[in-house]
Order: sequence, then structure tokens, then C-alpha cells
Amino acid sequence: PSTARSGAPSLALVKLQQSTVRVLDSWVQSTAQAERTRGLSAMAALYEAGIGSDLVAELWLQSGWVDELWDQGDVDLRTTQLALLALADACSSDTAVGPRMKKAGNGLVQELVRRGGSKSATNEDRELAERAAVVLAKWSGVASTPAAPTAESGSVVEAAPTEDADPVVLADVHMQRIVDLLASSGEPDRAAVERATEALGYLCLQSKLKEHVVQNESLLKGLFSFATKSPVASLKFSAIMLVRNLTQYRVVLTEEQKRMRQLQQMGAKAQKKAAGAAGDEEDQASDAPEHVSARAVLVCKAGAVSLLVSAVQPRMSPSDSVKDAVAEIAVALATTQALRGLLVQQGGVRALLSTLTSDAPKATTTPYSPQALRQNRDKLVAFALAKIAISVPPHLAFADPRELVRLLLSLLLEDTDAQALLMKFEALLALTNLASAQPGSPNDVRGFLANDLNGFAIVEMCVLSEHPLVRRAATELVCNLVYDPKVFERYAGNADREIPAEDVQIVELPDDEDESYRSQRLHLLVALSDVDDVPTRSAAAGALAVLTSDARCCRYLFLIHPRAPDVFLSLADDSGVEFKHRVAVIWANAASCGDTRVVDRMRHQEGVVKSLRIMANDSSMPYYAAAKSALEEISTR
Repeated sequence: PSTARSGAPSLALVKLQQSTVRVLDSWVQSTAQAERTRGLSAMAALYEAGIGSDLVAELWLQSGWVDELWDQGDVDLRTTQLALLALADACSSDTAVGPRMKKAGNGLVQELVRRGGSKSATNEDRELAERAAVVLAKWSGVASTPAAPTAESGSVVEAAPTEDADPVVLADVHMQRIVDLLASSGEPDRAAVERATEALGYLCLQSKLKEHVVQNESLLKGLFSFATKSPVASLKFSAIMLVRNLTQYRVVLTEEQKRMRQLQQMGAKAQKKAAGAAGDEEDQASDAPEHVSARAVLVCKAGAVSLLVSAVQPRMSPSDSVKDAVAEIAVALATTQALRGLLVQQGGVRALLSTLTSDAPKATTTPYSPQALRQNRDKLVAFALAKIAISVPPHLAFADPRELVRLLLSLLLEDTDAQALLMKFEALLALTNLASAQPGSPNDVRGFLANDLNGFAIVEMCVLSEHPLVRRAATELVCNLVYDPKVFERYAGNADREIPAEDVQIVELPDDEDESYRSQRLHLLVALSDVDDVPTRSAAAGALAVLTSDARCCRYLFLIHPRAPDVFLSLADDSGVEFKHRVAVIWANAASCGDTRVVDRMRHQEGVVKSLRIMANDSSMPYYAAAKSALEEISTR
């Protein structure tokens, strides 16, 4: 709506609002059913279009207007009652209007549902009951407002509000309605199935109902199959929203957000007392990750993936709302590792890629410099694909891994809130898997990732992250990337430039205060080989085992870096076989690098020869050959 420069509504808008209110009020209050129906339908249409609050808010402020709206509802004609229910449905999400409508109309709407369930009910009664049940489902999530006090003989009397309908009973009503419709002879009433599904989806916003609904396997199978085959987008969307509400995990919160939520819950418990607290605990239990994961398995077993794929096919011309919901559900489903293969098998990867916005990087975009994704849907798609790429062999899941590499690199540039950190971590794990292909093979994306996209600089930033899981995953990715010749050269190039030219038997190592050695990338890997986190330490040592195949790296580590030899010896003393193996390879590479000063350094370092002899004494161990080779080189030089 246009406004004047002062920020107040323009005169034209004010006149429009006044005229709209006057006309609708006269229609709704009319004793002529046709006019009343016209007024109720027009108000419902305004709220469905999202402009009801702007145009008719004044009506709701009139004293007693809402009560009068419902007073004659019981004697209205069927078409007028349907229009009244349509208005109640359309404005149920309005926080100012929904509670008032619920308070005034709860009794009549529940009565309409009861009439429709009686043995003597007519088809008209059942249609009204169906629409009324949808309203009750949406009202189940609307807070009740206290009854307005009325003065009688100087005292204040509060009218007792109608007790809310039992959400479990409502869910059973809608589930049975769907089952009956799908089992009917001939073509099921699509509109009726859609309404019942929409209502069931609203009810499943309540945690306690999710487990109740998801256990009805026959219902979900029949509904998902019907919606998948249907050419009607709105039916698919209703079914998709049901899946969404059944499978959504709790949002990852920062520490500050967690504290705020705790304060809010404490306030809510203080108001609700014991009943409210018990409900909170029940909700938390139902939304625990293990319960959400179990529900995800059940909906996938019922055919949810096929439903999602069918909804975003080009022939359906899917809306942004459908694409957003599919991306959100995909993240939830892919969180359960056992479902990732199923998502690939049933076309989930291709479907997800089709939902990307025009802002997302494409495989054919050149040149391309990674940047953070601007659209939330693109982030969700990339996040879901990252989860899939962690577990499924990339050459089986992705026709063109380059497009995925671009998306995942963009995730590494996200902010540092809790959700972004989780995205970074899983994107790094996925990139590590993508970078594990045989070097030089058609599926090898190391060079594309690190060099063509300049992704190595982004990965290095993640290696320096303060978050231990992000740092670990980035180090593991580096361990795979060093097999690329250009990445290898980033570490080996000029690594030994500080080596003295004189040919001396033992080069004195610098003091730790001498910071010149710190400028070399190899220094960071040495530091990471000495951290407390075992996987990080293992990955860093693995990268050094690869890099020490170059004599320049050996000279830096044994003749320049003041702590590297001690770090290696510490790793060799570790009880883990993988650490002994890595150090044995490092020592074997160093002993055969061709520089006698390196061999002298190893020979004179206390503990090295002893460790090698112990490792070379057991031929069944994977480190045996490397340890034996290193020992022989040290002994013969």
C-alpha cells in the first residue's frame, strides 16, 4: 500500500479501507444469506491474498463484532456456513484475529464436526464437518485468549470458553478421512484428500502428534502414492508439508540463543505450572534427533522421496515454496546416513540440483571465484548434497562432481554461527571424499578444487579455524589435496631455502624463538601433528608422510624446523598403529632423501633408531617395510 512521505497511509488508502470496512460490515451483518455469504467469502479472499489485516483490521476492533459473526452461524444456510469456515481457515494464522475467532467459534465448529460423524448425517453435514475439522486442526496451534469480562449487577462474570478439541482425536478424524477417500470406488475426491492432508500437516506441528501419525504406515503409503501420481501441484504441496513437519530437526542454536530459550522456557513453565512443564519435556523427547531420524526412515519407507522428486519435475512448474520445502526436507532426510543411498537411487540428487536458484554457481560458469551463497534454498541444497557426498561414492551419486565442488566451496564461506559451522564441517567432509579419487583418474577433482577455483586458499582458512571439528575436517582435506602436483609444490617450493650452503655433518637447529621457519606452510602441518585431537593429528601426519617424498620438505623438517623431529618421535611412541606407520614413512623418506645431514640428524636424535628397531621387528605390521627401509638407510650411511 502507498503511503505519504510522513509514513502515514495516503488519503486514497484510508478511503479504500473505510469503504471496504463499510461494505463488508453491511454484507456480513445482513439478514440476507446471499449478502452474508458474499461478505464472508470476500473477507476470506482478502486474508488468503495476505491483505486482510491491512484492509479490514478495523472490523475486528468493534466491540462484540466477532461474537455476532458466529451468533447466527448455527442457523445459517450451508453455503454461508462454508463461507464462515473459509474465513476462519484463512485468518487462523493472524495472531490478532485467530485467537478471537477461535474463542468465539470453537463451540459451533466442534458441533459441526460432531454432526458430520453421526449416523444420521447427510452429505451436506459431512462436507461441513470436513471443513470444520480443518479449521480445528489449524486452531489447535492457536493460543486461546481469555474470555472478555462482562458487567452484571456490579460484578464481573467471565464466560467459560469451549474446551479445545483433542488434537489426537482430530488427527484420527483426518487420517480416517484420507483412508476412506483413497479406498472409495472410482477416483478419490482430490480436493477432499488435499484438505484433510493440509489439516493433518498443521496438527503435526505439535510434537506429540508426530509419532502418532508416522506410525500409520498404510495411510502414509496410500497418501504419498496418490500425491506422487497426481498432476495437481497443490495436493503435492500439502503432502510435502506433512513430510516436512514430520521430519524437521530442531534448529542448531548458538550458546546465547540456548540461554535465551532456557529463559523463555522457564517463564512458560512458571505460567503453565506442572502441566506446561510436562508438555515441554514431552515435546523435547519427540523432537530428539533419534526420534526425528526414526520418523525420517518411516516416511521414506512410505514413499516420501518419490513424492519430493515428482513435485519438482519441470512439467509441474514447481513454485518457489515447493522448491524451498523440498530442499529443507532433503537436509532432514540426508541427516540420517542410512537414507543417503536411497536419495541417490530415487533421483534425489538430480531433483535437488533442479531446485537451485539462478544465483547458484553452475558447472559451466567460468571463470568462477567462490563466494558465499546468497539464497537460503541454495544453502540447503548444498548442505543436503554435502551430507550425501560424505557417504556415497561421488562417481555413483554425481554426474558432474565439479558443480558440487563449487557449491561446497561456497558453504565454506558461510558465517560462523552454529548452523554455518555445521555446514562448513560437513562440506569439508564431502570435499574430502570427492578428493579421494585415484590421482589422475577422470573423477579426480583435486586440481579443479584447489587450483582452478582457488579453493586451496579457502581450505587453508578453515585449517586455521578456532572450531576443532572444522579444523579437523579441513586438515583431512589437505591430506588428500597434497597428491595434486600444484598443491604439493605449494608446500615443497622453497622449503629448504634457509639451509646453510656449507657441507657440515650436523646442522644446528634454530631456537624456537627464531620465527623465520614459521612462514613455511609445512610449519602448520607440524603444529597440527602435535595437537590433542587425534584425527587432526593423524591427518596432518599423513600429509607430511606424502610431502616428505620430496627432499626439500625433508631438509626443512629435519634441518630447519626446531620441533619437527621431536614431534615425529612423539608420534612414533603413540600406541596407535596409524601413527607409527606415518612416522615410519616420514623417517624412510627422510633417510633416503639424499642429504647426509638429514640422516645424521636422525641418527643422533635419541630414540629414533630404537623406535625403528622396535617397528622393524614385527613383519605383520603395516609400518614394517618403511621402518626396515629407514633403519637400513641410517645404518649404511
